[in-house]
This record gives sequence, structure tokens and C-alpha cells, in this order.
Amino acid sequence: MGTLNIIDWCKENGNPKPTWEMRAESVVTTFLPSSFFATGKRPEEQAEEAEKVRPESRPESLEKEVIKLLRKESLSKSEISQILGHKHISGGLKKVLSSLLKQGKIIYTLPEKPNSRLQKYKLTDKTKD
Repeated sequence: MGTLNIIDWCKENGNPKPTWEMRAESVVTTFLPSSFFATGKRPEEQAEEAEKVRPESRPESLEKEVIKLLRKESLSKSEISQILGHKHISGGLKKVLSSLLKQGKIIYTLPEKPNSRLQKYKLTDKTKD
């Protein structure tokens, strides 16, 4: 089997040629899937459209969703993640939970053990209203 370089691989898979640029003392390589060019729109335009289509990816929407879930019952981080349809606990979910804790909208069910594997989150009385 012969060797295949990155540019050839991109061509074979219908992807545009990757770009390289120097930043500080690093080289940044950008690969774009062919789907970015199927519509004839720039990647930035497609990203804007994706935001309109998937508003649940925004932190404030995720906050609302987490609060909605916790109105029903106390849940662990992994339970929330699974209900939201994620395969893993995302960084976004971690940030939202941290933010809600700081705002006093949610609290730990085991406040004396914040890192417990049995830890769950529940709404505070002021958030339940």
C-alpha cells in the first residue's frame, strides 16, 4: 500500500485542500469538510445559520433546559447529560452547572461532598417559583 499525503487524502474524499498558517511559533492547519462548500456559503455564514437552527446549543438555552429538568427531580451531572441526548458530559454543561451554582439557582444534594460520585443537583426554593 502506497503512502497518501494529506492533500491527496482531501482530494480523494471530496474535501477542499487544507490551509496552513503560522501563529506565533506554531503551525495551524485547517481542514474543512466538503459539506461547507456544498451550499456555496462561507463557513462563517453556515455557522451563523446553524446557531439559528440549534438554539439549544447556546448557554442560556442550556441553562433553561437544566432548570426545566431539575423542576421534576434531583439529577446527577451524567443523568442530565443523558437526558439531553449527549454521549458524554460536555464542557458546556459543566459551565452551566457551575454558573447556576454560583447564581444560587441550584444546590448540591450532598453539599458536604461536592465531588461525590453520588452528587446530584436540585433547584433552590427561589428557583422553584
